[in-house]
Amino acid sequence: MTQPRERISYREVSPAPAGNQRIELLDGELRYLPPLLPRYQAIVRTVEYLLRTYREVFGGHLVVSPFDVVFSDFDVLEPDIAFFGQARRHLVASDGPVRVPPDLVVEVLDRGTMVRDRARKLPILAAHGVREYWWLDPDRRLVETYTRGLEGFHLLQLAGGHEVVQSAALPGLAYFASDFFDDPRAHR
Repeated sequence: MTQPRERISYREVSPAPAGNQRIELLDGELRYLPPLLPRYQAIVRTVEYLLRTYREVFGGHLVVSPFDVVFSDFDVLEPDIAFFGQARRHLVASDGPVRVPPDLVVEVLDRGTMVRDRARKLPILAAHGVREYWWLDPDRRLVETYTRGLEGFHLLQLAGGHEVVQSAALPGLAYFASDFFDDPRAHR
């Protein structure tokens, strides 16, 4: 007979451990996140730039890692990027962790955590009301977009190259898939 594992709460790990180690809680299970490699950091910066450009036209609020999204005391995630549309931007407090579900969560695929993320994070994001989730795969240069339905997330689109990635949650948000992997500022 196995003993039930002890669940850890956000109060027990907040503030962040020494060295600002990135962490997540998945149903009370503490998970240490690896640091983002330079290649992934470059993609996150590109997505940040594209979403800032979108925000200039349509409004909204953009948050870039490291930050906590506290869905519950036992479900705390740290996505690479979260975006809140203009109508919900006022819900994000500037003096603490995010405590409301983002309209859009964007993550750069990490082969080391991919299976666990699909099995554990997708259901948490959907259950707590995230409207849309984008997964960027730098190896295949593909963007997977998921939208939340009645039974969780379902794949909306798999796009690459000059296929347009369009948000279902944020009107007017559309870019070529390749835009997420190539620094658009380099083409100016």
